[in-house]
This record gives sequence, structure tokens and C-alpha cells, in this order.
Amino acid sequence: MDLRCGFPFEIAPISCKAAAMDSDTPDLRGKFQQPPQAHVPTNWEPPHSPEAERCVLGSILYAPKDNAEEAIGLLVPEAFFDPRNRAIFQAIRELRSKQQLLDLVTLGQWLEDNGQLAQVGGPGYLAKLSTEVPTPYHLQSYAKIVQDKFHLRMILESCSKVVAAVQESPDAAQDAVELAERELLEITKRTSGDKVMSVQPVMMDAIESINARVAHKDTQDTGIASGFDDLDKLTSGFQPGQMVVFAARPGVGKTSFALNIAEHAAMELGKGVLIFSLEMTNMEIAMRLISSRSRVDMGRIKNGIINGQDQVRVTNAAFEISKSKMFFEDTGGLTLAQLKSSARRTQAKHGVNLIIIDYLQIMQTNTVRKDDNRQAQVAELSGGIKALAKELKLPIIVLCQLNRQSETRQSKQPMLADLRESGAIEQDADMVGLLYRPEMNNDENVNSDTGEATLDLAKNRSGPTGRIKLTFLKTLTRFENYSRAESVPEAEDNAGSDRGGSRRGRASR
Repeated sequence: MDLRCGFPFEIAPISCKAAAMDSDTPDLRGKFQQPPQAHVPTNWEPPHSPEAERCVLGSILYAPKDNAEEAIGLLVPEAFFDPRNRAIFQAIRELRSKQQLLDLVTLGQWLEDNGQLAQVGGPGYLAKLSTEVPTPYHLQSYAKIVQDKFHLRMILESCSKVVAAVQESPDAAQDAVELAERELLEITKRTSGDKVMSVQPVMMDAIESINARVAHKDTQDTGIASGFDDLDKLTSGFQPGQMVVFAARPGVGKTSFALNIAEHAAMELGKGVLIFSLEMTNMEIAMRLISSRSRVDMGRIKNGIINGQDQVRVTNAAFEISKSKMFFEDTGGLTLAQLKSSARRTQAKHGVNLIIIDYLQIMQTNTVRKDDNRQAQVAELSGGIKALAKELKLPIIVLCQLNRQSETRQSKQPMLADLRESGAIEQDADMVGLLYRPEMNNDENVNSDTGEATLDLAKNRSGPTGRIKLTFLKTLTRFENYSRAESVPEAEDNAGSDRGGSRRGRASR
């Protein structure tokens, strides 16, 4: 068994060509032709503490009953830089996992049986470990030193990967940025560690969860509720790690539908919502939210023909929205790598519970290859978004555009097969909802004044599917719960109602 410890960190010089200069230009080539090189002594070694490593092992051997399990809980074998110490600690873990006695004799025998005793320095090195430790009662302090040095080595190794990626693909800056973020986030996860909790707070959380389910037993929402009653009955809310797709033909209102969900999550539930708008600007998103919240006609807001009462409603709505935890990104041509990077940063800085992407088919893949068709690119985007939802442990709502297939059928109701450009979207998604407004297709059986709309939950991986009815308020660009008995409300008659809770036709959860 090869126990040598190598470290893959190397700074390679980067060549650059000197630019041609006029005779009047000062010759600075000697200063700038080569980039500054990091000063690394020839005898340099990555961060480690031989003394702390030996003291950890010595503390275990001096008092194995008290210290062995604690050390195993604090450290992993890779934390030891010296290959001898790493092999000894691994042997200790093996003995303890098999419930065998641990002392100098049993440890030495295990190492000998596995052909490692001579490589770690023989019985003499083991005996030296137990006698050199100042006190076995400072195990946690010794372990912290070993752990800190290990984390520094992890950072150096991550940096070496980024350097290698840059040297291999000098034009792929965004890929290098994503790699750096991913590496450092992985280090953060490992350094933060999992904290063991006693049974009392766990039981209290369980009781609170049960009480919440009893309070909402009609819908059993265990995730983030959409605010649309019939939809929430089918889904029980959007769950962490889910990729939820809502698709429609252009102009049906998929952006409005997603913003209604965002408004409910942020304003009524107090959730953090991050909206990636690849088609509309942040200002356009803000205008829609204000119109929806204030219930003032969107057209009048755009044209500036609102009266004094409307202006108060608009101002109050904007103030309410500004206090929520909604975040916007309207970068055009956003790549998957840029979206992931922005999502990770925003969640780490502000706390995000829900992400909305509008919309998938105009996103860009990280790299464009000549042999890739658009279906392959969309499949890459879909798979990447699903992976991001699992990584960040939150639901991601993705808006998609349907192809024209539904318009050629006698029944204009969309189907799963109408998802544009890739069946991978259907495969990756945990839920797929197809939004449809009959009035868009001049359906003679539908009165356009009622604003009737349907959402067909055509796929639900963890629950039932079904078709629900909604009401679309065109002047407010807003969907609400369907009510046959009520006509479409006028903006002036319903503005400013129930500012802290549910509004007419909306769920209060």
C-alpha cells in the first residue's frame, strides 16, 4: 500500500506576447512581459502540524475509551498530512468500527496484518506517540489544529484545480468562476460540519409540523403554497429539490402566473424569492407586481392616467412589495453557469426559498458545440436546473414555451408532447402544468369577459394530476382562484382590500 502523500499544487508560468511599441513609447517590456510569479521556497510544504497530528493519536492511545470516538467524530483520515499518521488513524477507525479493543498491541497487530506496520515506523513509533503527548485532555484543541490545516490544504487544492482549468481553457472565464464557487462552497459545507441535536428540539419541530398540517388539513401543504387552492390540493405545495414547469403558448400569461405565485410566497408566506427574467426587464416585472398588488389597471399605470386614489394604492403596494424578500435578475442571454452562480450567491447572502426562471428556451448553455442541436442544449439546461434545485434544496419554477402543435388540433388544449424542443424537460420535471386560455383561440363556447383559464397539471411525480380552472384578470395581468358566481372585478371597486391577508379569490395560506 502506497502511503506517500503528494499534493497537486503547481503554479505554471503564463506566457504573453509583448505588444509592438513606437520609438517614443517607454520600453516597459522588462517589467510587464511576464506576470509576477508567486514566491514558493524549494522546501515548501502545504500547511500541516506534525506535532498536533501526533498529539491527536497520542491522546487516543493514552485514553482510548475517552478519546477514540470523539476523535473519529471530529476528523477524517485525510485530515492527517503525514501518511504514517493517516494510516494509523484509519486503523483506529477500523478497530472501533468492528468493536475491537484498542491499545498499542491490537493497533500494532492490525497494522502488521495489513502490511503497514513497517511503513508507519514500527512498534517504536506507536510507543512514542503515547508517551510524547503533553496531556490527553486537550484532544479537541489538537484536533482543531489538524482540522484547520486540512482546510487550508483543501483551499490550495481547489485553487490548483481552478488554475489548471484556466490554463486548459483560457477563454472559458465563466466556467472557471463556476468551478471556483463550487469548490469553495464544497469546502464551506465540509468545514461547517453537521451539529448533533438532542431529542427535545427535534420533537418540538415535529409537533409544530404536525400542528401546521392539522391546521391546513384541507390542503396538506407541506411545501411552498402557490396560493391557488385547487393547485395546492393536488401538489401539497412546492417541495425542496423539485423542478416545477409551467408551460404555455406566447401571450397566455405564464409570466403573470409565475409572478402571482412569487407575490404569494413573498408577501403572504414571507419566503425569499429569486426571479430570473430573461425576457422582461426588472422595471416591467415591478410594474406588473404593483398593478397586481394594488389592483389598478396596468394600462392606466403605464400611460400615467391614474387618479389620486389610484396613486395612493400604487404607492402603498410598491411600499409593501419593497419590504418583501424578492430579488430580480434581468440579464439577457443568461447562461446556465451564470444562473447557477447568481443563485448560489443570492441564497448564501439573503436566503432564498424559491427560484423562478422566465423562461428556459431563451437561456444559453455554458458552451456551444458545433455538433449540438437545440434539443441537446435544452436538455443540458433542463438537467442543470434540476441539479441546482437539489443542490440548493429548494423548488425551482421554470417557465417554458409550447410549440404550435396544439394550434393545429381541433382541441386547442395543450398536451405534454407540445413542450418545445426537448422531451428532457418532461423527464427532468417533477411537475408540469400546462396553462391555457380558451379566449386566445376564439373559442365560441367561452365568454371572454369571464377571463376563464385552465391549468392542466399533466405530470405530478409525487401526487395526483388534474385540470383546474382559474380566472384571469386581464387589466391586472393576474390569475386568481376560479369562481363561477363572481364576475371579473373592476380595479376601482376592489383596490386596496385586505392588505395584510388574502384578497378576493386568493388563498390565505
